[in-house]
Amino acid sequence: MVERTQGRLGLVVYLSMAFGNPYGDPWSVEAVLEALARLKALGVREIALADTYGVADARRILEVLKAAVERFGPEGLGAHLHARPEGVLKKGGGGLGGRDRLAGRGLAGVGGCPFAGDELVGNLPTEVVLPYLERKGLATGVDLSRLPQLAEEAAKLRAFTPRPPA
Repeated sequence: MVERTQGRLGLVVYLSMAFGNPYGDPWSVEAVLEALARLKALGVREIALADTYGVADARRILEVLKAAVERFGPEGLGAHLHARPEGVLKKGGGGLGGRDRLAGRGLAGVGGCPFAGDELVGNLPTEVVLPYLERKGLATGVDLSRLPQLAEEAAKLRAFTPRPPA
């Protein structure tokens, strides 16, 4: 993903399945750290550890993030988490303790992985997570009063499915 920061474009690399592999293939925290080391050696400055399928629990998320920060420091590291609606605050707030800088969120939870096999798994809804983090004492710098309207507009876009040309 390419992000615009201060008028410049920057690259954010997402490390998928950083919190576990739902297919039963080998996975370990050390393998994630090795992948991070390779990306950093290539000069990648912004890396988001992703729960692509929305299957990681808060304990695993904290375990991986703590190990990554201990080895590489917090600069340039983030989390991109997916969840079913009932699991959002466990991951988006409680699971991270409000420490995620690049947490993947989308208005109305728009987004997610089309291969997750569960249409309810999506990005953490901004309009749910940010107010929760503010209640926990984290200043987000976002005008929370606008979130409900923006989420409603995003949900309408989610429902729009373009038709192929005739």
